[in-house]
Amino acid sequence: MPLLTRARSRTVSPNHDAGWVIASFGTISAVFALLGTGSQAYVSARQLKEFDPEAHRAFVAVDDLKTEFSSLRHPVRRSRRRREVQQLLKESPQEARLHHRVLWQIGSWTLLTLASLLAVITALWS
Repeated sequence: MPLLTRARSRTVSPNHDAGWVIASFGTISAVFALLGTGSQAYVSARQLKEFDPEAHRAFVAVDDLKTEFSSLRHPVRRSRRRREVQQLLKESPQEARLHHRVLWQIGSWTLLTLASLLAVITALWS
């Protein structure tokens, strides 16, 4: 019996605080959540072209028209082009719906990734 007691006393120390272990698990899980959410967002965006080519085409066309001119180099041209694109989207509700659907998907993945990033920052801060 004394051998078993001596072995336990060497492996379990009453001086160890488990708080840092719990905190490190929180940080690790937040990092994994960030990596998982980011990779899912990337894969989802890549698969959009394959599963919904019409929506992908509409989004790329509208986005290319909106960002044709740089806001720093040509602010007036850019604002004019954005107004033209808004008018074109009003004339084509199907394209507007497809564009907004992709935009919502990208926005939701962005929000999830940002929430995971804030969880990592919070876990590291505390």
